Amino acid sequence: MWTPTKTNKYGVVIYNWHGDNPYGLHLEIGDTVQILEQCCGWYRGFVTKNRSVKGIFPSTYIHLKPSRIENEGTFETAIPLEDTVVREVSLVLRDWNCIWKSLYVERETYKFITLRKVMRELLEWRKQLLTGTLTQDQTRELKLKTTAKIDWGNSWWKHKSNKEKNINFGVSLLMKKKLNYLFPAYAKLQMSLTCPHLYMVNLMAKEKYPN
Repeated sequence: MWTPTKTNKYGVVIYNWHGDNPYGLHLEIGDTVQILEQCCGWYRGFVTKNRSVKGIFPSTYIHLKPSRIENEGTFETAIPLEDTVVREVSLVLRDWNCIWKSLYVERETYKFITLRKVMRELLEWRKQLLTGTLTQDQTRELKLKTTAKIDWGNSWWKHKSNKEKNINFGVSLLMKKKLNYLFPAYAKLQMSLTCPHLYMVNLMAKEKYPN
């Protein structure tokens, strides 16, 4: 029989689970879940990033974390009781992991290596903060260093992304000018050079320079 949870309210997913049953909730490593009910090794709840979708999942796939409850009842929310810097590192690493994978796929070697180095540093510093063996001064200094590294990483990635956008914009303008010169009719289209428009450009080229 399903019973409401009293203390096991919040946890982190440690294994992927595809929800392989009619009421299963799809889970990915790193997701945070709020637990509503439990029964015979199973939990019922939702992933915190999407409260509207509820389902069941194995309790062994969840690492429980202490939490406090706000608005107890139907619309209650479980708030994790963990250090804000440690939590911020966890969220940042999850976001950066997606970027890191895309850099590997796109063969951006320098960015890939740089981001990997920063992520490893953050992982190590997070581990040190979790051990609880640091003095107050050491903890404060490490937190400052960690937040500074996160700010640097976010600004570095934003700068790189904006720089690439500017380069791509410049290239598209150059291509547009060349097309306007070669095909005057193209200037009348007044549209950016994107894949759906290449077909029209090819048609104009064939009309101007038939085989």
